[in-house]
Amino acid sequence: MKKRLPELTVASVLFTIVTIFSRNYWADKASAIKASTASADASTSTAEIAIYQPTAGDQLIRDARTQLERRASVTARVRQQVSLGDRQLRGIGGYWQQGGVDELLVRLELQIVGEESSLLQVCTGRFLWTDERLPTGRSITRLDLRKLRNEAMRATDDFEGLESGPNGWPQVPPDLSLRYGGLSSLLAALADSFAFSPPQSMRWTPNPPLEGMPASIPVFAVVGKWRPEALAAIEPKLTDVDATELSNRLVTLPERMPQEVLVLFGQSDLFPYRIEFRKQLGQPPAAGERIAPLQLSGDPLVCIEFEAVSYSAALAAGQFDYLPGDAKFDDDTAEHLEKIRLQRAEKVASRRREQQ
Repeated sequence: MKKRLPELTVASVLFTIVTIFSRNYWADKASAIKASTASADASTSTAEIAIYQPTAGDQLIRDARTQLERRASVTARVRQQVSLGDRQLRGIGGYWQQGGVDELLVRLELQIVGEESSLLQVCTGRFLWTDERLPTGRSITRLDLRKLRNEAMRATDDFEGLESGPNGWPQVPPDLSLRYGGLSSLLAALADSFAFSPPQSMRWTPNPPLEGMPASIPVFAVVGKWRPEALAAIEPKLTDVDATELSNRLVTLPERMPQEVLVLFGQSDLFPYRIEFRKQLGQPPAAGERIAPLQLSGDPLVCIEFEAVSYSAALAAGQFDYLPGDAKFDDDTAEHLEKIRLQRAEKVASRRREQQ
């Protein structure tokens, strides 16, 4: 059954914010990978494979995620704003993280003020739990991270005997970039879904101010545009759209779907203090034109800000415990295992085509 991008309604906004549409994106991407693997030989005989060259902005997103996952601990308060036509929704929450790259523990809580909508994500080290409470009911899902890691480690067996290509293999298996939930998943989903412009150095004056932060903060600002393959996975009718059409605003997206994302990273710690999903601001510069400074949106579709960020707070021993009790839950591990296998098969087939 084909899944489509959920609209940013009151009932789905919290889950949509955190996952950046990744539940639907990955479900459709698995089908797309399977189809492309089956037809690879026919397609490559008539067209060259376009290879995307990462920018400094893409590298900044990866560096920020790596830095985040290496922190001994992270705590922060979350505030968010959601624009739904004439309605402005406000949300509050908290973020807690502990551990290291080998075993990161995460807890993320979000609540829409005045609404029966909340989201809890907990990574216990072994499992990633997502507990979503909406006016329409409660939904709990689980991922077995140990099984996902074991499957990803088998990837190296399929690459034996294959020479290294011009672009090399990713240092981190892409399937495990969503392994922890919370901010790590958020940044990984951004990297998978958007192509980012080179960063701009600027000063940001939050309004209202961020608690525990200076009134003016030096930041690196980047704007991400949809990758065509990510957009096609969410909106199948846009399968034939290319990057040029997207960048030139020749594609009409659904009304409540963002055209771009802006992220402000602290220059001293690479922490993503502000993330906003929005319509495109202004026209792309023509060839040879000076690139204008990036601007914040006055009316973003979704804006997330973090304040009172600390890297030294003491965390309670049970902060990352979670049990669903008697509530029913869905285990999505098998779906993600299949995704890993399909991606690996596509990469091996692609590398073999390069060597022919």
